[in-house]
Amino acid sequence: MTANGFKRDVIAELTPHLTGNKVIGLTGTLQQIYTSLGYKLINVESKQQEKTEIEVRYSNLRPFDICLNHLKTVTGKTMIRLNEITTIKSLIRQVVKNKLYKKSEILFLHSTKEVKQSKDFKRLAHRRCFADNIKLVFTTSLIDEGLSIDQSGFTDVAFMETSYIPRPEPAKQFFARFRNKDTNRKNFLYLREKKNQNKTRFEPATEYSYNLKMLNDEVATLDKNDVLSTYKDLFSSDAYLYEDSTVNPFYLAYSVTSVLFMYFNAGQFLQFLETNYNLSFAINSDFDLPDVHHIEDTQFKKQLKRDIAGAWLNENGDVLNILAFHTQDKGIKANLTIQQKRSDPRLLQLVISNIKRFEKLYKCSLTLSSFGIEDPNTILINDDTLASDDHYKKELLMVKMEAVVFDPKNATDKKNKEKLTTFAVQCREKETLTSPKMFRMLKSLRVINHKAYNEKMLFQVLEWFNLTVTKDKITGVIKCFE
Repeated sequence: MTANGFKRDVIAELTPHLTGNKVIGLTGTLQQIYTSLGYKLINVESKQQEKTEIEVRYSNLRPFDICLNHLKTVTGKTMIRLNEITTIKSLIRQVVKNKLYKKSEILFLHSTKEVKQSKDFKRLAHRRCFADNIKLVFTTSLIDEGLSIDQSGFTDVAFMETSYIPRPEPAKQFFARFRNKDTNRKNFLYLREKKNQNKTRFEPATEYSYNLKMLNDEVATLDKNDVLSTYKDLFSSDAYLYEDSTVNPFYLAYSVTSVLFMYFNAGQFLQFLETNYNLSFAINSDFDLPDVHHIEDTQFKKQLKRDIAGAWLNENGDVLNILAFHTQDKGIKANLTIQQKRSDPRLLQLVISNIKRFEKLYKCSLTLSSFGIEDPNTILINDDTLASDDHYKKELLMVKMEAVVFDPKNATDKKNKEKLTTFAVQCREKETLTSPKMFRMLKSLRVINHKAYNEKMLFQVLEWFNLTVTKDKITGVIKCFE
């Protein structure tokens, strides 16, 4: 399972049932960290198994520009995997406008109830192919697992990676969807390239053992009823614990591999894929896409954000009713009550086609309300448009930090407050330090998830203690003073 948005919850719900049982697992996405969990790995290979050949193209430009450029070069049926729903919608508008495709020739697969109940999706699930009239398929991560394609005629199959620190499983899973051989089909992997290309020597097994011991020690020092924190704040270890306050080794293992992939340079990432997943890469060093900017894409996305924000603010009751009926999120469905009333067709279409955005607004609103924010929309909406995810995260971080400092509820909250205060004091005493030193300080304070947070978030924490933080962009030296 590679959908990272709900990885933690699924691991927490599933893995407790493994205790005391013999487990036989089957996976196509091997991870060596399984041995740290006590599993024996048996590698089953087909004789003379052919590697899947993939052309790698590096570009840090917007996915919209990359996709549009690629589509101008294709000769046959094309599939593009891009995990950005709004960008895909914008692309569909643009290629139809440019007369590259007719709307009837384009299929967009993403995780909604309507898509999963459609004839096109059912055809793919049961017959392993698309309708003959479909020439361009856009898909999110929806088809990464559990679906097979057995169809000729596809000349271009492209995976658009949008992260600078990707995990390897999604790409491997996507390229494994086609089950038939087709000499005319070519695979493309578009990757972003971060500035730091130094090789990492990070040892996941060592990090796993260290953190497992630290978690067990921490759990042992507290009463069972006080281990879980109240606020799940920056310094909380709740993500690595079950609801009964015992350590969740499976999520810890997943988290450790995430750190490994975060440290990979481009070469190590591709080498990992080749070594573990029977893939073969050829880097296209001649590929170069000019830096272009399509104003239509920007205008479309800005207007869509304004439309969503306006509906959320001004038609909230109707939005929630539509959400209650069409959401696939069990938690949201349980919280909302469906009212039998007619919905405005315009609003209905807006909510259904952007249901992930509205689900996120609903969840974020509940989270902010739980921390005493009277009007969550002051954080979620910026003037007449949606606020950025980064803005929401920063605001929520500040709310949690304030709660930890001024209203610790249990022993773990108080312990986290001590860590928070000690971190601020140490930074003040150092006066000048570097980013690696800051993270080493966090590690020494037994903050197990210190690698999951970026430098800017830590600066925000220190400023909350009335400290001024500056960083020299050339030397990297950080100064911390009152």
